[in-house]
Amino acid sequence: MAIHYHAGLAGCTATIEPATHLLLLNEFTPQQCRVLFPKNPSKDFRDSSVKLYRELQAIAALPADAPDRAEREREAGVELDVLLEDKCAKSGRRMDVQIVDPRTGEEVWTDPTCIHTTGTTKLAAERKETMRRLGSENKEVKGAPSPAVKAAHKKKQETYALMLAIAEKQAANGSRVTAPLFFPAVVSTHGEFCEGMVSLQEWLTSKYRARLQREGDRDDGAPIELLTGRFRYSLRASVLLAMAKGQAGMLLAAGLPTGQRAVPRPSVPIMNMASRLEGLGLVARARADPLDGLQLLTQPSDLSPT
Repeated sequence: MAIHYHAGLAGCTATIEPATHLLLLNEFTPQQCRVLFPKNPSKDFRDSSVKLYRELQAIAALPADAPDRAEREREAGVELDVLLEDKCAKSGRRMDVQIVDPRTGEEVWTDPTCIHTTGTTKLAAERKETMRRLGSENKEVKGAPSPAVKAAHKKKQETYALMLAIAEKQAANGSRVTAPLFFPAVVSTHGEFCEGMVSLQEWLTSKYRARLQREGDRDDGAPIELLTGRFRYSLRASVLLAMAKGQAGMLLAAGLPTGQRAVPRPSVPIMNMASRLEGLGLVARARADPLDGLQLLTQPSDLSPT
């Protein structure tokens, strides 16, 4: 995975699909996590989770001696208990990647996904937003993300809001060093990055820069700015290539039964070789030894029918 690889280059440790109970420091069992963090939570569950997560973030920003901090923490704890009792599913969701900086203790959680912004259900909104951007002189409007990308980014935040709220509470209680940063990594099939993907890109780049600064001058004399620029370019290109590969797989599988993957078809040169072998009556020999069949095609004395 592109993100996992570049996290290693930046001097961080990365884990793909870490177990949720380990992410939350074993506060819950694996069975409880499957129930508490459903793959498809209800809208009310998502809204309540987002509200609680924002409240816990606001509490964490308060001074330690704030007069209402203790009361707000108590009320947030009650709301969290209510949400934990709302077992609305039995299949759990996992975070895709956990990245940890071993030197600072900073932790990042991310869940990459790819969406097609010009699909049938998204095309009208995309067309409307594109016309709005084309007709505006405002730089912020012109650079606004696609509606589909924004919607996917928001949904990711809502999906993991309860998990993040628990992590925030653990940080407030001193169970973890800092609350994890969550970057939803949404990429469109047209190469557009969401806000979370850009934030993840810059966070990893800053960690790579810190690694270069610790290592000191290089033998090749390459400046840090050049190397960090190459790192950023490599990360973006790797993510885009992964997106293109996934999209190609979807296109190849289009029309096949659910769950069945497309089988790569022979390339044109291979098919031409097979046709020539068939005409020469050499199929049996080619099946027994494909290299022998290929060698026969390269020898003029063997190209005439017997």
